[in-house]
Amino acid sequence: MTTTVVLLALAYGLLAIMLLLIVLSSGINLVVRALATIATLTFMFTTYFTVGELRGWPSDTGLPASFQLLWGRVVEPAPLTQEKGHIFLWAEELDEDNYPSGWPRAYMLPYSSELAELVNGAVEQIEAGETVAGTLTKERAPPDTADRMASEMERELSGKPSNDTFGERYVPFDFGDLNFDALPEPVTPEKLQ
Repeated sequence: MTTTVVLLALAYGLLAIMLLLIVLSSGINLVVRALATIATLTFMFTTYFTVGELRGWPSDTGLPASFQLLWGRVVEPAPLTQEKGHIFLWAEELDEDNYPSGWPRAYMLPYSSELAELVNGAVEQIEAGETVAGTLTKERAPPDTADRMASEMERELSGKPSNDTFGERYVPFDFGDLNFDALPEPVTPEKLQ
C-alpha cells in the first residue's frame, strides 16, 4: 500500500510539472495560471495524506472461498443512534492445498444475529487455541422477489433515501453457506526417492 501512495504522489507531481509547463508557455491570465498551479499542488498533498489514512480499513468485497480465520469482531446494531451492526473478520486466503496465499485482510460484513453467533463461536475456538478455517461454498445474491423489487421502485419514485449508508457497499452472500471448522492439514507433495 505504501508503494501505491508513493506512486500516486509521484503521478500528481508529474501532473503538476505538466501543468506548470503548460501554464508557463500559454498566454492565459497570470492570476488564473497561479490559481491553477496552487490548486494542483494543494490536491497533490491532500491526496497524499488522505490516501494514507485509507490503509487498514476493512474491505467490503466478498470473502474468499477458503480462508483461515485469524480473528473476528461483532459490532451489535445500536437502534438509539441508528447505527447498523457490522461483523469484521480478519482472514487469510487459502489455496487449493490449504496453504496461505497472499496477506491477511480485514473484511466487513453486514450484521445478522445468526452470522454473529457463527463468528462468535469461531472466535471462541481460536481463543481455545484451535486453528479455524472458513469455507464459503458459494456466493448467492438475494432472490429478487416481487415484494422487494416493488418496495425499491416505490422508494426510488418517492425520493426517499435507501437504507444503504453512503460509502458502504456489501457484497451480498448467504451466511448459511459460510462454515467454520478446524483448519485441514496442508497437502504436501510426495517425496521422491
